[in-house]
Amino acid sequence: MQKYLSVTRHAYTPFLILYSKKLWEQLSPQEQAVLREAAMEGQKVERAANRSLNEKSLASLKAKGMQVNEVTSAEQRRMFDKVKPVYDKNVPTIGSEAVTVVLDALKKARGG
Repeated sequence: MQKYLSVTRHAYTPFLILYSKKLWEQLSPQEQAVLREAAMEGQKVERAANRSLNEKSLASLKAKGMQVNEVTSAEQRRMFDKVKPVYDKNVPTIGSEAVTVVLDALKKARGG
């Protein structure tokens, strides 16, 4: 087992719900609304399950003797500043709106 772990919170891998556009368009507006509502409810459950599992896993690792480093928000900011050129480089390809949506969602999720 590794000896150290730094909790950077630099990545999050949610489960995605994907639907064929062709099939989606065959659904009635009511069916689409029900699926959207179910997806939003599933999002809440998935996030709560992820947080719970992360907490249990971290506690288990600490109990086994792993030294855990909780990265401060100031250090997270410094790390983001270092990778900002990657965001800037890719804005022309993926669009500034997409980058803004992601960054705003991350900021909100992190309590900012």
